[in-house]
Amino acid sequence: MTKNRAGRVEKVILSGDIDEATVGEAIYELFRIERKGKADRIELWMSTYGGSVNSGFALIDAIEQLKIPVDIVASGTCMSMGTHILQAGDRRYATPNTRIMIHPMSTGYFGNLDEGKVEMRESKQLEKSAMEQMAKRVGMSVKELKRFQGRIRYMSPDEAKKHNFIDGIRRPPKR
Repeated sequence: MTKNRAGRVEKVILSGDIDEATVGEAIYELFRIERKGKADRIELWMSTYGGSVNSGFALIDAIEQLKIPVDIVASGTCMSMGTHILQAGDRRYATPNTRIMIHPMSTGYFGNLDEGKVEMRESKQLEKSAMEQMAKRVGMSVKELKRFQGRIRYMSPDEAKKHNFIDGIRRPPKR
C-alpha cells in the first residue's frame, strides 16, 4: 500500500482478456481491500484488448458497489470493453503511451437461425446499455457517441482527455 496526497492507496492489476477469470480475480481483490478497511482509495491498473461484455459489466457493477472510491488507470492498451470499464472509475487516467479504442459491439452467435435471432436481440440490448452508460460518463448523447466512434476509433491519451474519456494523464514522477 502506498500513501500519497489522497491518503492510503491500494492497487489492483487487471491485465489480459476481460473474461470470467480475470474479472473474478479483480473483483475478489477489490472486495478484499474494502473488507480490510485500511485503504482510502483503490487504483485499478488495467491493460486489455477487451473481451466479454457480461464479464465487463460484472466488474463495473462491483466497482459501483464499493464504498471506497476506485480510480482506474489505463496503461498500454485499453480497448473495447476495457474502455467501458475505464468509464466506471471515480477518476479515470491513462499513462502517456496508452492507446484507447472504442467500437460498436460485435456478436459471434452460433446455432440455428432462431438462436441467432435471440442472440442478436441480447447483443443489441447489451450494446444499448453499454452505450448509454458511456455516453452519460463522457457527456455525449448516444447518437453523438455512435457518430464519434464510427466503425472503430483509436485515441491517444490527449485525445481521450479532450473528449472526456479520461480525466487526466498519469505521468511518471520526476526523479
